[in-house]
This record gives sequence, structure tokens and C-alpha cells, in this order.
Amino acid sequence: NFSNGGCFLWEWIKFILRQKPAASPLYPTIDSENLQKNLVGVVFDSSPCHYDAKVHTLLTALNYVSSKSMREKLIVRATSLSRQSVENRFHEYWNGLLTDAQDTPQLYLYSPTDHLSPCRELEKLIELRKGLFGERTISKHKFPDSEHCCHLLKYPEQYTNVIKTFIDKSVGEYRHGSNPLETLPITKSRL
Repeated sequence: NFSNGGCFLWEWIKFILRQKPAASPLYPTIDSENLQKNLVGVVFDSSPCHYDAKVHTLLTALNYVSSKSMREKLIVRATSLSRQSVENRFHEYWNGLLTDAQDTPQLYLYSPTDHLSPCRELEKLIELRKGLFGERTISKHKFPDSEHCCHLLKYPEQYTNVIKTFIDKSVGEYRHGSNPLETLPITKSRL
């Protein structure tokens, strides 16, 4: 996943995984057991972003939204939020990442020159997750100087190798029996 948008998606996937099959009328077609069985890893590229519960930091993050019209709508929405609602959502988001019981292999890709996702807080999160699940489950790669979500653009070969290694390791250590990914070749075009 890329940036916090991808991280928010991960929040929903974790929510779905916690549901019992057919327990939620909101998601009647989602088979959470099958999703869990086939989930072999998660890549966090330039995420999660620790936006320190401040509206101005949230507004800075919106500068990375590529669609101008969407960015303008989100800025209007963000400026209408109360400070308390931003703080509450931030704490819900960050604490959810800190206390996440999901032991799916995770790879964090980041850089010290990413001004939206500061290394200090991200590295604290990574180390906490490593303490909970071990270095075999939690991996990281720190690029020396790529901007937010630009690691692949600046370091295409290195990025591809890191991702391929993570996928190979995750599929190789897959704990849930037969995995359909094992029979699929991993090619550059699929990464």
C-alpha cells in the first residue's frame, strides 16, 4: 500500500479479517477466512504517516493527492474538521497500528527525506512490531534519499529486489497450507 491511503485500506482489511464468516450484514460476500488464508504479506510504502494529530499536517498531506479537484474537496473538508476530531482519528489510527494483533508478514519501505512520513515515529512503530512478532515477520528497508512514495522511481532495481525478496520469503514461509501464489512466477511486470 502507498502512503496513508493504503494504510487506511489495511485498517479495513484488518476489520474484515476480525469478522466471523457471514457475521456482518455489511460485508455478506466477503469470506474473511479465505482472505486470511490467502494473505501472505503487506508492503507499506511511505506509510504509515505519523501526522501528529494536527490539522496543518493533515493539510500538508493533502498536497500529495494527485487529482486537483479531489485535493480541493479534501482541503475544504479538512478545514471544516474540529481539532478534537482530527486528534481522535489520529489516535484511533496510530494506536490501531501499534496494537495490531495481525501477524501477517510486513515490509516497511521508507526514507529519511520523506517529509510526510518522518522516520523517527515510523521506526518506533517498526521496532515495536518486531518486538511483538520478530524480525522474520516484520521487515524494513530504508532508502537513503527518496521522497514520499518515490522509492520505486528513484531506485527501481533496488526497490524491485527488496519487494521480490519479501514476496519470496513470505510465500516460502506461508503458514496456511497450499498457496496459489506458489505456482505463479514472479516477473518484473507483476511487481
